[in-house]
Amino acid sequence: MRPSVSRPLSRRLHLAGLSLALLVVLLPPQAEAIVLLDDEESGLRFEFTGYVQPYLRFVENACVPTGRSDEDCRFSEVTNGFGLQRARLQFTGQSNRFGTYRLELRTIPNVELLEAEVRFPILDGIGLSVGRYKVPFSRQELVSESRLQLIDRASFIKFTPGRQLGMHATFSSNLLPFGLPDDLVLLHLGVFNGESDKERAPVNNIDSDMLYGARLEVHPFGRPEQLFESDVRSPEDRRTPLLSLGGNLTYEERGPGNENYREQQLGADLFAAWHGASLAAEFYRRDRDYRNNVSDVDQYATGWMVQGGFFVPVRPLDRFVEIAGRVEDFRPATAVDPDRAAEILPQAPGSGPRLPNNTQSHRDYVVGLNLFLDGHDLKLQINYTHRYETGDWRLSIPDEDGMRASRQVDDDSLFIQLTYRF
Repeated sequence: MRPSVSRPLSRRLHLAGLSLALLVVLLPPQAEAIVLLDDEESGLRFEFTGYVQPYLRFVENACVPTGRSDEDCRFSEVTNGFGLQRARLQFTGQSNRFGTYRLELRTIPNVELLEAEVRFPILDGIGLSVGRYKVPFSRQELVSESRLQLIDRASFIKFTPGRQLGMHATFSSNLLPFGLPDDLVLLHLGVFNGESDKERAPVNNIDSDMLYGARLEVHPFGRPEQLFESDVRSPEDRRTPLLSLGGNLTYEERGPGNENYREQQLGADLFAAWHGASLAAEFYRRDRDYRNNVSDVDQYATGWMVQGGFFVPVRPLDRFVEIAGRVEDFRPATAVDPDRAAEILPQAPGSGPRLPNNTQSHRDYVVGLNLFLDGHDLKLQINYTHRYETGDWRLSIPDEDGMRASRQVDDDSLFIQLTYRF
């Protein structure tokens, strides 16, 4: 039997909504970068901006089985309350002679350099990027955290390459002898250090185990200057459809002193927007082949998501209020040899905030309500996530008596997040 909650959930949500609504009203509605230098003669420009994302969350306390019976369990308390998801500072600069550069700093829990990228125009239609930044893989990964339609990315994004040290070249379609627009087709080819910030600190992974990647993008109606989700364009711009198609491929080898495996990652993505409605979809697969098959299990991971939203078709709400949702499926670890499947089962059940890095397969259903006061620069997002675990964990495998614990834990969550860019 579940323990009673000290304060009704409805009352807590009501107080939270009033607090965040008041905060939104008090914030200034316009976000503009702060320009520190702008010299037209030399072409030098330097500016900075940033954003913060405070949130309030309520997470269901999971009843985690501790034996072969679902009644034999313990409650896993997950902290509710306010938190700060991100607080970033971003610096950009440019020169007519040397190209552009940008820096991004994370300020919580510690000040850390996230990105440092320098872009050089080599020829008309060819550009080169060098530094530490996101590997061109997965459109949702490449979209800034401040411009997402829902508060968090799909679960399988945590397996994508992320930010890495390296370099890549971009080739535009105007190189072809057909008079094509510059941004109709883009090809990215790069080489990177291999381990991302999702695994290690940003500068201590210098080794000879490289990751090679390619991404092909097609934009039939043009590519916007900034990647975003939700059709937050002006009513006039919404009349022009947006459509982006992408395909990704990476290959990486790690030596005996570095987990000793070969890995391929594949992905495909789509984004479309028109008249205030938007649709996004992605597919992801990772294959990992260990050279030492005696102690390590060859495995693969798959994931997909379909996400969309529409602005309420009633004036003036059609400029500010969006209803959004997503269905996603993630299977983080499936053994190539079914006889060895039990060796890579997670030790505990769950896939939500209680165990965000757990490897239990799951399907998530997310519904969201967005209030855009100044596009993605000032918005309030409310997301409810229902998780349904689809894979076994260690105690859910039947024993010799046929007893097994449930795959499921109750770990739904409600997040309310404010994004403010200055």
